[in-house]
Amino acid sequence: MGTINEINALRIQFHEDSKWVEENIPNLRPKDLEEFYGLYKQATENGKFEQEKKPSMLDWHEKAKYKSWKKVKDYTTKQAMESYTEKVDFIKQNKLNDFKPTKKEKEAMLKCDANNHCVNPKLLENVSKELE
Repeated sequence: MGTINEINALRIQFHEDSKWVEENIPNLRPKDLEEFYGLYKQATENGKFEQEKKPSMLDWHEKAKYKSWKKVKDYTTKQAMESYTEKVDFIKQNKLNDFKPTKKEKEAMLKCDANNHCVNPKLLENVSKELE
């Protein structure tokens, strides 16, 4: 555990980094956004994963978000915040341009509606296959 000052400093950094991620969503790769989502959910809603309803297999976007949280569900709040801030620092230190989505990823992301549900899941599926 850390001192109260260390924990408060981490919370402040986490909050600032969360804003940075939100402002840079269009400039980050989908896989990084998924990781940020899971870490953010665990840091802010620790212990609530088991209450989360498993999404339909047809709702691939919600399923991806669910899986990203599931990967880190055993992290403590502190571990999730530290991992989140370390990832932001890593991206900032290694140039944001290296973490930008490809043209195809960006096109697929732009096809999402206001509720973050993609209209054409096949497009992202094809992008994922090309990246493997």
